[in-house]
Amino acid sequence: MEYKWVKPTPKKESQLVIHNSLSNKINEFIPLRQNQVSWYICGPTVYDSAHFGHGRNYMMFDVVRRILEDYLGYKVFQVMNITDIDDKIIIKARKKHLITKYLAEHPTIDDQVKKDFLDALPIYAASLTKKIAENQTVIDNPKISDKSEAEGQNKLYQERLDKIPAQQSQVQSWDPSTHNFSSPDHYPPHLSDLLDILSGHLDSQFGIPTKRTFHFLE
Repeated sequence: MEYKWVKPTPKKESQLVIHNSLSNKINEFIPLRQNQVSWYICGPTVYDSAHFGHGRNYMMFDVVRRILEDYLGYKVFQVMNITDIDDKIIIKARKKHLITKYLAEHPTIDDQVKKDFLDALPIYAASLTKKIAENQTVIDNPKISDKSEAEGQNKLYQERLDKIPAQQSQVQSWDPSTHNFSSPDHYPPHLSDLLDILSGHLDSQFGIPTKRTFHFLE
């Protein structure tokens, strides 16, 4: 569905212009109700540790709110949600369970373990390649002005893709006489990224779809 922006009738001259994502233009800021601004902010989804980007995000929103209230004289009603359960949170918990179960069932590194990791890597590579192609359509679209997010993601995806040949060599070089999964002290080097990749592979095989998970919660 394509939405169109209809400019409200200004009751007084505005001192503020903003980038309008619907019109993709710089438009005069005109509240629907004179001097009153209702503002919804998509807040954090708390599925991992906080990082610098979170602090920047909410500090920026607070600065804008203060400008609207203290400098421009608007009355601001601001709402921000906090998501404590969604697909990302469920999937992360599911992957953690599956990888913990896998390591408990495979305390030693045998041919099957190596095969499981090596099978997961090309599937992971294919998913990265697909994401890069999807983002490239955004980057190549002349109607989209801000392409920084897609470009940043593609840089990260390409870096991960470039690491895969080295990760395959690492798995093939694991020595069962010195490496095992019985304790972290005996883990092979650089295991963390490989466990993330394997957990995704296990989730695609044994994970419960999130729609069924929410059905169980009802």
